[in-house]
Amino acid sequence: MDDFTGKKGFHGRKRPGPHTSGQAQCSSFRSRIYGGDTNINAPYAASLRANCPQSGGNGNLAPLDTTTPNTFDNAYYTDLLS
Repeated sequence: MDDFTGKKGFHGRKRPGPHTSGQAQCSSFRSRIYGGDTNINAPYAASLRANCPQSGGNGNLAPLDTTTPNTFDNAYYTDLLS
């Protein structure tokens, strides 16, 4: 495994597998939650709007893994599939 992950550019603690994907800044998803994008879960978009104003707050953070945002697991990927 170390040989494989080393060749793929993963070293030390950066290994593929279960993890939480962290946080995203409002500036990276604002256009999707306020721009009329219909390819996003409406309740999820509403929860993002609660912490991300339509203007300003660019540095506000939102968890990408809403199920277990502070746990080292693969819930992010499970959420993507549901």
